[in-house]
Amino acid sequence: MDDAEKIVTIVGSVLAHEGAEFVYAGKIPECKKCKVAKVCHNAKLREGRRYRVVAVRPTKHECLFTPKGRLPWR
Repeated sequence: MDDAEKIVTIVGSVLAHEGAEFVYAGKIPECKKCKVAKVCHNAKLREGRRYRVVAVRPTKHECLFTPKGRLPWR
Protein backbone atom coordinates (compact mmCIF):
# COMPACT_ATOMS: atom_id res chain seq x y z
CA MET A 1 0.00 0.00 0.00
CA ASP A 2 3.04 2.28 -0.02
CA ASP A 3 2.36 3.29 -3.62
CA ALA A 4 -1.37 3.79 -3.03
CA GLU A 5 -2.79 7.28 -2.67
CA LYS A 6 -3.33 8.26 0.95
CA ILE A 7 -6.73 9.81 1.72
CA VAL A 8 -7.53 11.67 4.94
CA THR A 9 -10.99 10.92 6.31
CA ILE A 10 -12.66 10.03 9.63
CA VAL A 11 -13.67 6.56 10.85
CA GLY A 12 -15.41 5.19 13.94
CA SER A 13 -13.23 4.59 17.00
CA VAL A 14 -13.66 0.82 16.60
CA LEU A 15 -11.82 1.04 13.24
CA ALA A 16 -9.30 3.65 14.34
CA HIS A 17 -6.20 1.46 14.48
CA GLU A 18 -3.49 0.75 11.92
CA GLY A 19 -4.36 -2.12 9.60
CA ALA A 20 -8.15 -1.92 10.08
CA GLU A 21 -10.09 -2.21 6.83
CA PHE A 22 -13.56 -1.00 5.92
CA VAL A 23 -15.80 -0.61 2.90
CA TYR A 24 -17.06 2.94 2.38
CA ALA A 25 -20.87 2.89 2.30
CA GLY A 26 -21.62 6.58 1.62
CA LYS A 27 -23.55 9.25 3.49
CA ILE A 28 -26.60 8.82 5.71
CA PRO A 29 -29.21 11.54 6.44
CA GLU A 30 -27.68 12.36 9.86
CA CYS A 31 -24.48 13.51 8.13
CA LYS A 32 -26.21 16.66 6.83
CA LYS A 33 -26.11 18.13 10.37
CA CYS A 34 -22.42 17.37 10.98
CA LYS A 35 -19.66 19.99 10.83
CA VAL A 36 -16.98 17.45 9.78
CA ALA A 37 -19.06 15.54 7.20
CA LYS A 38 -16.85 16.79 4.35
CA VAL A 39 -13.89 15.04 5.95
CA CYS A 40 -15.81 11.83 6.73
CA HIS A 41 -17.07 11.71 3.17
CA ASN A 42 -13.91 12.87 1.42
CA ALA A 43 -14.60 13.42 -2.29
CA LYS A 44 -11.95 10.81 -3.14
CA LEU A 45 -13.79 7.99 -1.32
CA ARG A 46 -15.82 5.66 -3.55
CA GLU A 47 -18.87 3.71 -2.38
CA GLY A 48 -18.26 -0.03 -2.24
CA ARG A 49 -14.46 0.31 -2.25
CA ARG A 50 -12.29 -1.19 0.49
CA TYR A 51 -9.87 1.06 2.41
CA ARG A 52 -7.15 0.36 5.01
CA VAL A 53 -6.19 2.59 7.95
CA VAL A 54 -2.46 3.36 7.82
CA ALA A 55 -2.24 6.01 10.57
CA VAL A 56 -4.48 7.48 13.29
CA ARG A 57 -4.45 11.01 14.67
CA PRO A 58 -5.30 11.66 18.36
CA THR A 59 -8.17 14.10 17.68
CA LYS A 60 -11.66 12.79 18.46
CA HIS A 61 -14.92 14.06 16.92
CA GLU A 62 -18.48 13.51 18.07
CA CYS A 63 -20.67 11.59 15.61
CA LEU A 64 -24.46 11.31 15.46
CA PHE A 65 -24.15 7.87 13.85
CA THR A 66 -21.23 6.30 15.73
CA PRO A 67 -21.89 6.46 19.51
CA LYS A 68 -18.20 6.17 20.49
CA GLY A 69 -17.08 9.06 18.28
CA ARG A 70 -14.79 9.18 15.25
CA LEU A 71 -11.07 9.63 14.77
CA PRO A 72 -9.20 11.03 11.75
CA TRP A 73 -7.02 8.59 9.82
CA ARG A 74 -5.21 8.38 6.53
